[in-house]
Amino acid sequence: MKTLLPKQAYPLILSLLMLIGLMVGLDYLSDEKAYESEALILHGIPSVPAIGGWSETFRAELKKSYSDLLEKEGREQALENLAYLYHANGFAEEAQHAYLALRLAHPFEARWPYLIGAVKSDYSDQTEVIKSFETALSLEPDSKLTRYRLARSYFKDGNFSEANEILDTTEASDDPWFPLLKGEIALKEERFEEAVEYLRQSMEIDPNIKDVYELIAEAYLNVGDSKSSREVLWRMNQVESESELVDPRLLQLREYCYDNYKLRRFARVSILNDEPLVALDLLKRALEIDPEDFEACLMLAEVARESGSFGLAIEFFKRARDIDSRDDQTYLGLAGVHVANSEYKEAIRELEQGLQVSFHRSELLIELGDILLRAGNTTEAEEAFRAVFEEDAGNPLALKRLGLLLFDKSRDEARELLETYLRSAPNDAEVVSILSDL
Repeated sequence: MKTLLPKQAYPLILSLLMLIGLMVGLDYLSDEKAYESEALILHGIPSVPAIGGWSETFRAELKKSYSDLLEKEGREQALENLAYLYHANGFAEEAQHAYLALRLAHPFEARWPYLIGAVKSDYSDQTEVIKSFETALSLEPDSKLTRYRLARSYFKDGNFSEANEILDTTEASDDPWFPLLKGEIALKEERFEEAVEYLRQSMEIDPNIKDVYELIAEAYLNVGDSKSSREVLWRMNQVESESELVDPRLLQLREYCYDNYKLRRFARVSILNDEPLVALDLLKRALEIDPEDFEACLMLAEVARESGSFGLAIEFFKRARDIDSRDDQTYLGLAGVHVANSEYKEAIRELEQGLQVSFHRSELLIELGDILLRAGNTTEAEEAFRAVFEEDAGNPLALKRLGLLLFDKSRDEARELLETYLRSAPNDAEVVSILSDL
């Protein structure tokens, strides 16, 4: 029987049948994979912990995430949101439960083992944390942050040799946290001279990490160099903007946070990450949860002042003062805003009001002396600096301020004050130069 098809058509038909068979097979495999993924997601839904004392907003967000898990579309995203909500607010076990399911569903994605390690990193038992960061590093071998966190976990576990091995990488030569951790390890192992060298490296890369100063001061004492120890502690007190490790994967959690302490922490990191508007938003959220949160009020006022929003700064410094009228920082903050606007009388009035009620008067008196000097009132400025010694006999700043003020009036007393000051700040170039001329 003759066929209507030419010979050349048979190979094409065979290829088409093979393609159809392959597509059916792929659909089956895809359905099976989707089923397995669905099962993992459903298995990863954590039980609801005790949340009775939490804000209505947090409970509403949790309720929404659990409701979204009932819908097949977007179920995985709902589990992610739930994991982030629990992680951001300190529910480590529940967050880990959800992260584990997401990790199993996506075994080649480094983010999930990383977050499993991060959520448990503050725990005393580092076994699981180490395994998680090891997995994340194997999936993401170029990640300096994962390498650092793994080394830090080994350090916390007391395994110093493994920590050092992880830290030995040329890719991190410009990272201050690597020599900082190596310095900590050397200090623990009583290799004090090596500790000094590592910590110096860290300080040279970033001079604004306060932990480095405390550690190197301890190392200096252990090598018998008390002068250098005093010097670095003095330098630490001159650090105005303290550096902190910024972790992009944890920074995303701030959107899910409803815990005031953690909101303030996220706000601080946002400031360091040069995101003042984000910090303001986080602090406003903290005050919505607890309108009496003094620290959030004070932080918000300080961020507003640094951003040039003086009206907002005054509003929240006053609000903080209403919460705690004895705290000196509110008066110092308000005085600072007035000084920025060249309103010296108003600044002096704020400080004098603070001196009447605050338990911590030294800083208020020093600031008052500085402003009186700016206003040209040297006699009252001298009185303010001398009054500091009634509160704090050896206050270094008061010693320096008064010594400089008396330079032309009473050289012998000025010399004595500045020499006493240099015992705690031996490398203050300005004072050393002035003393050489006395």
